[in-house]
Amino acid sequence: MTDGKSHFSVAVLIVGAGPVGLALAIELGLRGVNCLIVDETDGQIQVPTANYLNCRTVEFLRRWGIADEARYRSFKSDYPNNVLYLTGLNGHELARFERPANGASAARWSVSPEGPLWCPKAYFDPILRKKATAIPSVQLRFGCRLERFHQTHNGVVAELIDVASQRHEQITAEYLVGCDGGRSSVRHQLGIKLQGGFASHRQLLVWFKSPLLKHHQFGPAVLTWILKPDGIALLSALDGGETWRTGPWLSQEEVDRRTPEEWVRLIIGDGIPFEVLGSGYWGGHHAVAERYRQNRVFLAGDATHLLTPAGALGMNTGIGDAVDLGWKLAATLQGWAGAELLESYERERRAITLQNIAASSALHNADKHFEYSENLDADTEAGKQLQLTQLGKLLLESSRGLEFKTGIPGIVLGYSYDESPICISDGTPTQPLEPNAYTPSTRPGARAPHAWLAEGQSTLDLFGHGFTLLRLGNWVPDTALLEATAQECQLPLKVTALEQPEILELYERRLVLVRPDGHVAWRSDEMPARPKTILDQVRGVAPANRA
Repeated sequence: MTDGKSHFSVAVLIVGAGPVGLALAIELGLRGVNCLIVDETDGQIQVPTANYLNCRTVEFLRRWGIADEARYRSFKSDYPNNVLYLTGLNGHELARFERPANGASAARWSVSPEGPLWCPKAYFDPILRKKATAIPSVQLRFGCRLERFHQTHNGVVAELIDVASQRHEQITAEYLVGCDGGRSSVRHQLGIKLQGGFASHRQLLVWFKSPLLKHHQFGPAVLTWILKPDGIALLSALDGGETWRTGPWLSQEEVDRRTPEEWVRLIIGDGIPFEVLGSGYWGGHHAVAERYRQNRVFLAGDATHLLTPAGALGMNTGIGDAVDLGWKLAATLQGWAGAELLESYERERRAITLQNIAASSALHNADKHFEYSENLDADTEAGKQLQLTQLGKLLLESSRGLEFKTGIPGIVLGYSYDESPICISDGTPTQPLEPNAYTPSTRPGARAPHAWLAEGQSTLDLFGHGFTLLRLGNWVPDTALLEATAQECQLPLKVTALEQPEILELYERRLVLVRPDGHVAWRSDEMPARPKTILDQVRGVAPANRA
């Protein structure tokens, strides 16, 4: 090459090897798509932020074959996922939320074959990385920075730089996806702005080693809120042993008044040994990108949305982005998608992001309503009244309390692509969103419900590779024409018959067409007169080109 650069091609170039970038690579790789992930870091976790995998994320892990690794072979599977509210480690208990350990049978939800998991980044990222790099069509490069890119009529030309050697390399990709975080260079190069609110306060994060459990009487918990008149701090368990993360929500000026060591001592109290391992910051924003796409370049995860930590919806929303975009990119590259399939990514995921931002912000704002007086930690009658009768009761009944009791299944499992152009409405009314309650439904756009089949198999295990047509009950219309039409369209379709009456009742219709991501695309009790019209819409063929 005369320019001294090496050149090669890949179907999808992913920028950012965090959980969202790795999830996208797994989703693409398992569908046979050739992709390259680049990340300018060395792969070490700089700031241990996300810890919690919600139930829907764990369902994706189940499909990828790594849910049990996250459940049993990462964070301690027998460590209770309890949440405590205390006046201090040497103070009083205000509220307690008992939650089962990852490995406990009670941790699985009745409406899912899985359940949420406590899995800090130090465990989760390596699990995803191991899975991604085991897929032959996936390549991963750390210490490799995207310098710039430009788009052509049929692809993206990107210039990469090896951080250590400063060697330049040029890559041609059919698509590029920026999964490179809140300060996304891909988003900045596209000129796409974030819209919403940005926090005036940031959370100082300090991670440290300390034998805390030997120095208080309240027992193990993954989250321990320390409530004092001068502020709130949170202790998070990072390994179920002696590694912790803590920090207050304060203005930059207030944070800088103390060193990380001084903050840890203030939060955990006197007499407990500790060693600070590192520190950083985490912002509590509520913002979303004005666009998720520009031609052949897409954004996903924190590159498109910034949420407060409340509700643990940030990373989990990003993994939902990766799953949605992954099957649509694969379908397009494999030639069976219509031109509008990729357009539906922003339409679907931005709506869910706005919903999740609202939920997260509401939970974050609820924390501000608690009042803490100087009597909070006092061993007096007034102190006990404040601890148990007033503040303790308020915490148990608050929206935060409901979050810890229920896991907000309405947000986690009940989200639906109601307005999606690739889901075919049957005229039934939209279900109101109730964060703390989930009602299974096959209304088009909803997550197809879980029901147990034989030998530990879930209905969810039937979905994933392509579309799945469920034929439910003892009497079902002849679907031969629809199946033949799918073959003509090269749309991958698996037909599965389930005769159990309880599943027919749960699924509400005799014919239910489920997308590769497990969401319902169409349902009916009758065969459509023109099945190609149905299949064209669910695969994104433009209305003018449908049969």
